[in-house]
Amino acid sequence: MTDEPVALPRAEAWRLYRLLEHLNAFAHDPMHWRDPQEVDAWITPEVYAELRHAYYEVAGAWFPVDPETGEVVGPEPVEEE
Repeated sequence: MTDEPVALPRAEAWRLYRLLEHLNAFAHDPMHWRDPQEVDAWITPEVYAELRHAYYEVAGAWFPVDPETGEVVGPEPVEEE
């Protein structure tokens, strides 16, 4: 696998950005993680639906799946110079 850019429609890129923005706002304050009510307030079914979409529909299309194992095959590690 080469280190080629991955094409992403602008609308999908914006949707992914908004999801990451929301998750970052939640994760930025560790106190949110400790309070189940905070978790419920931040990680709603709608947020999970967006996360599921980003994982399976967007990022899932970036890498091939090994037909024998069913595992996603990521890129080869790039060595630092």
